[in-house]
Amino acid sequence: MRYAREELIRDWPKRGALTRARSRLVLAIVAAVSTAHLIHPDCYTQVGLDPKEARRAARRNPHWRASKAWLARQAVETFTAAGLISGLSERIWRHAGLLET
Repeated sequence: MRYAREELIRDWPKRGALTRARSRLVLAIVAAVSTAHLIHPDCYTQVGLDPKEARRAARRNPHWRASKAWLARQAVETFTAAGLISGLSERIWRHAGLLET
């Protein structure tokens, strides 16, 4: 993994501005969507909870958000060092609960 991190940081500045902007946005969306689906809604149903209400409660739970940010910290550090988290993409990462506040 170290080679991949170093290569990303070394190669990123060589990309065009449009490619970098698009990549930042796509990466942020993928991170947000994938982490939003870490827990299958059927789990809530199986324990007698309303899935919509349970997901809403989980999204607002500071412990869950802190756990997601902690789990994502190494990727976030690498992407931040490379310049992949900034501007609009940073807002998406933050909204997804993946950046420590």
